[in-house]
Amino acid sequence: MASSPAFASTPQVGSASLGTFDTSLTGPTNYSTIITAGSSGMKINEIVVQGTGTTVAAVVNLFVHDGTNWSLVDQVLISAVTSSTTAVAYRAVRQYANLFLENGWTLRASHTVTGNDTNKLRVTAFGADL
Repeated sequence: MASSPAFASTPQVGSASLGTFDTSLTGPTNYSTIITAGSSGMKINEIVVQGTGTTVAAVVNLFVHDGTNWSLVDQVLISAVTSSTTAVAYRAVRQYANLFLENGWTLRASHTVTGNDTNKLRVTAFGADL
C-alpha cells in the first residue's frame, strides 16, 4: 500500500490514424500505437475516435500491450457516416475511471473493416503520467 496517494503529474496526449484493418481480438498484426506510458505509469482519462472522412460501419478495438501480451480493454462501434461540408464526421468519446498503463505499456488500436483503411479513423488518448 502506498504511503501517499498518486496524482497525475504531467498531462499526456497521444494520437494516431488507423491503417489496414485487422479483426483479431487477441493479438492484431495491423494496429496503431496511440500512447506509451512513461517510467511512472499513466492514467488514461478519455479516448476519442474521430472520423476524418466518410466511414463505414465497423468496430475499433482498443488494446493494452505490455510488450508481450495483448489485452482487449474496449470496443467502439463505428457508424457509417458520409461527411461533407454540411454533415459532421463520425465521433465517439469514451471516459475511463480505471484505465492505467504500467511503465512502458502501450495503448494500441485496430479497426475491423477495409472501408475505413487509408486513415479514415483517428484515435486520441488523453491522460497523465502518475
